[in-house]
Amino acid sequence: MIQGYNGKDFWLKVNRQEVITKDAIESVKFTRKTNFYWFAMMQKLLDPGINYEFLGQESVEGKLYDIVKITFNSPDDVPSDIYQLYINPETHLVDQFLFTVVSKNVTDPILMRVKYENVDGILLTTYRKYTKSDWEANVLKDVWVEEITKDIKFNQNLDKAIFNK
Repeated sequence: MIQGYNGKDFWLKVNRQEVITKDAIESVKFTRKTNFYWFAMMQKLLDPGINYEFLGQESVEGKLYDIVKITFNSPDDVPSDIYQLYINPETHLVDQFLFTVVSKNVTDPILMRVKYENVDGILLTTYRKYTKSDWEANVLKDVWVEEITKDIKFNQNLDKAIFNK
């Protein structure tokens, strides 16, 4: 399966055959946008329109974390996602966070744990795993989805046409 987005059009090919059903393209839209967001999330937490609320400290697996709730301003007060960050006071990095996916009617939290890699002086979350959780970050079922990003290179002068279907 290959998914693509060229800045205008989303596309999907399965076994080299284009798939154009509405559900398939909607899934590609969600995945392409979400994967980019996860890739740049920590830097994007400085964007305008984000609200922060310090919830206190909590111990997770013997480590004390600063807990910060994040909400987002949205046009016309459309409900949006909630994030709850677990900030490591030693490294000042987010080691894990809870999040919702309101656009997919997921209002129960999902727990995401991350690991970072330094790529050209930028810390990126190149390893992510997530599972269902409660708002205290307790794992509800020990079944995880892992996402691994490898061999990141910047400034590759790629031909943008490779993102066209």
